[in-house]
Amino acid sequence: MTTNQSSISTAAEFRLITSKRVALEQLIKIAQGVHNQQIALSELAIAARPSQSFPPQLMVYFGAIEKRMQSIAASEIIQRLETIEKVTEETLANILYLSQLNIDELRNNHLEKAEIENFTESITDFKRRTKTALALRYILQKRGVIIEAFKLPISQEAINEQVEKLKEKEHECVKQIKTEINHIIRDTEQLLTNNAISAAMKSDLKGINRAMQLNIEHLENGGSVTEIPHVFEIIVLESEDNSTNEAPLAKNEATNNNSTQTETPKQKELFSEQEKNVSLSFWKRLIIWLTSPPEVSWKIIKEKYKAE
Repeated sequence: MTTNQSSISTAAEFRLITSKRVALEQLIKIAQGVHNQQIALSELAIAARPSQSFPPQLMVYFGAIEKRMQSIAASEIIQRLETIEKVTEETLANILYLSQLNIDELRNNHLEKAEIENFTESITDFKRRTKTALALRYILQKRGVIIEAFKLPISQEAINEQVEKLKEKEHECVKQIKTEINHIIRDTEQLLTNNAISAAMKSDLKGINRAMQLNIEHLENGGSVTEIPHVFEIIVLESEDNSTNEAPLAKNEATNNNSTQTETPKQKELFSEQEKNVSLSFWKRLIIWLTSPPEVSWKIIKEKYKAE
């Protein structure tokens, strides 16, 4: 094989690793969405229980909300609870639909990054609403206010059955994630044996390899898919000139927590010029979000209103 042919082959291997990492990142986001679906539905089932008892693991979150609402009248809290649970009821059908999507079909359809973001964000918003509703119910209960349990449009048994299916789906996702991480580890190790690549590229490959090792260790030790330790970066590996020795360039594009969301015209109408960049407390931002149409995400509210 000529030097030029070898360089082209090496560049193709780099592109394959990049492609695999993009696919892995999408699978992880889907798995995180599946995890959040089951948590949200489990918490929704809690709100629908006649006993209105709350799990201990939520007490820290409840306490933070309660502290911010000490001066808020019970009547206003009830009003906000009714608002959030109305939206929850309206969006439940969509969440149940998303929960039944086949993971392989999602991936085989080559969902665009924006669509993956919409998939995960809609689930995150639903989870935030259910958790906030539980917090409001907890606060009212502590104040001695008696309220009816949330009325599910479907049976408790159906919710519990869906939760169990989602747990199994998440388990299958994690198995596939481990497989794909191991493939990337193998590919990087193999490419590192190529003496023709530059020292800079070897450094990048070692970084990718180490990150994948940390990810697999995290999952093998029972770590949650929502807490993958490595912040993913898509590294686009190219060559300067295919007729030379293919000195590669590394172009980094951060893809985790740095994406921006494009507003629709309808969403833009919700905010006047005077409202933009106004500094608001967490509670005020929460109220704005709870009373916004379902298509307005928490991310948009945070971007529009800075914290005090």
